[in-house]
Amino acid sequence: MHRSTRTLLVIASLFAAGLAHAAKVSESVVVDAAPDAVWKIVGDFDGLPGWHPAVAKVDIVKGSNNTPGAVRDITTKDNAKLVETLLAYNAKGHSMKYRIDQSPLPVAGYVSQLKVAPAGKGSRITWSSTFSVPAAAKKDGVTDAKAQEIVAGIYTGGFEGLKAKLAAK
Repeated sequence: MHRSTRTLLVIASLFAAGLAHAAKVSESVVVDAAPDAVWKIVGDFDGLPGWHPAVAKVDIVKGSNNTPGAVRDITTKDNAKLVETLLAYNAKGHSMKYRIDQSPLPVAGYVSQLKVAPAGKGSRITWSSTFSVPAAAKKDGVTDAKAQEIVAGIYTGGFEGLKAKLAAK
């Protein structure tokens, strides 16, 4: 079989299985704090409990904090467990990229990026991701729109926690 034909068959089978479609979420907020000050709060891969109101605990279980390849175990305040791997980290550029390896969320292939950039006299924090909704979740009635709503809620909840943390300083 010709290589391009084989590639087309693989792509067609991914579409048929619902795996090639990626849902996207991007949320952002502008805060009245310098990017370095914001990054000091959100820029630690193990720092979620310090600013995200849903997160109770984070443990680095493999590698070193803020080093690509590091793996974090997250426990939420309602006892959900997530495992995430840091894919890229740029302290000077105020960005990190990570993927979810295990979670109760109705997503698969989830890769996310958190960035902080200057915005006037403050900062714009952007949290974005791509993922798909697995067939099992779709059978349970989870649509792409519902999964996007769930993920967006996690991001906006984090932004509210960040604003509260900045206001308390």
